[in-house]
Amino acid sequence: MTDSLLRHFRLSSHPFGRDASRAAVHRHRGFAEALERLRYTLEIHAMAALIAEPGCGKSLLLGELADELQKQRVVVHYFAHATVGPFGLINVLARKAGVAPSRSRAETALALSQALLDDERTHVLVLDEVHRMPDPTLEDVRLLTIADFDRKSPFGLVLAGHPELDDRLAEPHHHALDQRITTVARLAPLALDETRDYVRLRLDAAGAKSQPVFDEEAIDAVDPPRERRRLAPPRPRSRPRGPCRARVRCGLGLSTRERRRRPSPPRPALRGRVGTTPRPPRAPTARARTRARSRTAARPAAPRASRRGRDPGRPQHVATRDRAGHGRLRRAERIPASR
Repeated sequence: MTDSLLRHFRLSSHPFGRDASRAAVHRHRGFAEALERLRYTLEIHAMAALIAEPGCGKSLLLGELADELQKQRVVVHYFAHATVGPFGLINVLARKAGVAPSRSRAETALALSQALLDDERTHVLVLDEVHRMPDPTLEDVRLLTIADFDRKSPFGLVLAGHPELDDRLAEPHHHALDQRITTVARLAPLALDETRDYVRLRLDAAGAKSQPVFDEEAIDAVDPPRERRRLAPPRPRSRPRGPCRARVRCGLGLSTRERRRRPSPPRPALRGRVGTTPRPPRAPTARARTRARSRTAARPAAPRASRRGRDPGRPQHVATRDRAGHGRLRRAERIPASR
């Protein structure tokens, strides 16, 4: 199917493939500006961040930057499996640098940092999909950039991710990493005229040679104007957005101000569980009280030995149990003193 389409349109390759040649890279204004920001940051051996929405050319820009750096004899380490833990990331970076990992994460990190500092070449670490990276892993990445009393860094660092990365860096426990980022480069979606230039560039690089393949209406349908996208109604979601009913009832899905205004629901008393309020015993019925009195009258209590400091002739409280098994205290008759 693909070969027949290529022969029909007289194309030499797929115009919108992932492995595009350098002639097919659309260097629009935002692309060139973001690339220049990353170049400047790595020249001063600082830390940079690249933020873009999916499909805006983030990985393509990182590939162009890596090709330029490798021509300057800079060693580029690219890693996109961002969901690993701290120990897994340090082991991967150590193997990329030619260091054998050890069982201790601290020893592996120390050996990796020392090996990169001793190397005369410049090393650059490019981490993609950082918005999915766990917090401990992201904190270890920051700690790896510290060497010689924080006067130098073993490698340059580029963090790339989706716009969620802004929210991650704004969290209080990532403030130390956020203040180390020198430059933030962003890629915005293409405008309508930039989309037309992108389609023509890709078709020309694939061998179309200015022959018409798409109509202007088709390009307008692919990328509607910004005003139309801004006024478009929101797309419905398959699942309702927001906290579930149980979280709302507990106050977990509300803001801090709403939780303060919302009265806390009463906690029910549970029985048979540790750490809960026990249920008070039920009052004995009239039949149970009658049986308790009859048993007490049939078998009077034996005289008890007087304790020190207690009057033996004083009325005592005797514990009895009714039919339901609940204990209660009753005031017994005066117990005669033992002789």
